Amino acid sequence: MDYRSLRVIEKRTLVRSVSFPYISTFLCFREGPPIIRLIGKLRVDPDVLMVNAHGVAHPLFCGCASYVGVLVDKPTIGVAGSKLCGDYNGKPRKVGEWVPLTYEEATVGAVLLSKRKCKPIFVSVGHRISLGSAVKVVTRFLVSHRFPEPLRLAHVLANEVKQSLKLEAKK
Repeated sequence: MDYRSLRVIEKRTLVRSVSFPYISTFLCFREGPPIIRLIGKLRVDPDVLMVNAHGVAHPLFCGCASYVGVLVDKPTIGVAGSKLCGDYNGKPRKVGEWVPLTYEEATVGAVLLSKRKCKPIFVSVGHRISLGSAVKVVTRFLVSHRFPEPLRLAHVLANEVKQSLKLEAKK
């Protein structure tokens, strides 16, 4: 998506079998390789990547967003719907407000209120971006849903592909 206009520039999908089982905190080994492969298929070279996973707000300080960012050497932001580790004091009260998420005495993310009457989202540095810049980018893409528009649209597209595969399998 374009940062200024919020216009979709490119859509890509990739259907792959996963070879690594789901193990909490090791999502990068399951979902990282297909994400990296898909990034390699893009015609447009993105300035920043947003991954629906944690970055440094992870018990090992390296979640899937960090894994992807390091391997493709791009600024990467982790955005997640639930806390994996850490603590925070207070709650953001207004949309766009955030409070620091800390873990082992380090600020590892932001607890951001993205939509009224919703649970906050968790934003963290993946790679090559500051937390302040990550929050600014995520906030720019908040339209009318809990998750930023690039991640929401990716989720919608993934569900469309999944549904079409189910329909094809029935034929």
